[in-house]
Amino acid sequence: MKKILPVLVLLFAFTVPLAYAHPLIIDSNPKASTNVGAGITQITIHYSEPVDLRFSDIKVIDSSGKQIDNKDTNYLQGDEKALVVTTAPLQNGIYTVTTKVLSKIDGHLPEYAFVFGVGNVELPAQPKQTLQQEIYFPEAAARFPGLVGQVIVLGAAVAILLVWRGARNRKWFKENAEFQKFFHSKFSTLTGIGLFAVFASNIMMLIVQTVRLKASASDVLNTAFGTVWEIRMGITVILLAVWFLLENKTAGSTRKQFLVLGLSLALIGTTTAIGHGAASEQFSAVVIDYAHNLIASIWIGGVIFFGYILLPSFTKLEDSKKELASLLMIPRFSSVILVALGIV
Repeated sequence: MKKILPVLVLLFAFTVPLAYAHPLIIDSNPKASTNVGAGITQITIHYSEPVDLRFSDIKVIDSSGKQIDNKDTNYLQGDEKALVVTTAPLQNGIYTVTTKVLSKIDGHLPEYAFVFGVGNVELPAQPKQTLQQEIYFPEAAARFPGLVGQVIVLGAAVAILLVWRGARNRKWFKENAEFQKFFHSKFSTLTGIGLFAVFASNIMMLIVQTVRLKASASDVLNTAFGTVWEIRMGITVILLAVWFLLENKTAGSTRKQFLVLGLSLALIGTTTAIGHGAASEQFSAVVIDYAHNLIASIWIGGVIFFGYILLPSFTKLEDSKKELASLLMIPRFSSVILVALGIV
């Protein structure tokens, strides 16, 4: 067994596909910082994932700062991972290529630039990508509340059904009206915060994308990112409706709790659909990305549930039951957390 384990680890490492964070340039003709002969009439760039032609382009700039391409960026022979732009026959000199592309998968809009020379010219050093170029902070800020919110909602849903469900029917829980009221109030508040965070994040994501693409909301919704956004917003609205229905009840039915769980699982699926795993276009990478989101949500969301809802609720129990309740629930949560940490 000890000999087999390293082999399995190596096999897993080499079979998991590479997942890029954005549509990176993986090849170009001419290549960056190289010299080519005079007379070339087109520039081609290959990307790591499909790009949306409507919001993507290649520009060729000469040494005087003038754009000299024919402004006819198109797919290279129908390949959505490659773009081409034509020019008049290029003469000796240094040229800069700039490209801005919209990922068809995750909605990212990275910009790149490189130089090449025509003829025997000395080229300047290629500048390195900066953090600001690699990460668009408004987009990250818009997505972050949604990630936190879905972790809260899914973690609470799993904790209710997987951990709390088996203990809630104990007499000293069930017959304590003050405990039940306090527990429900805390649970409702926490899930409400999570859902409204997701809703607000959805709105901010759409606003950021419209500003960044300099397009209307309808144009953004007509992209692959927009399709996922519509699904995500639909799930969020349904979850909010269920939350409103459950808010005025001291206990939700098991059926409704499973509905919340199912919708929460679908919600993190939309995150995977615009994530790095989906960008690789490999099924195994998508599964791994989804599993990572799921386990992280169970882990972090479960800790939040335990710390924000359960432990404060125990203060409403009789003194003799507080310690007993802790001894009952901590091992249950510990088992779930340890499994989650082990998988992550």
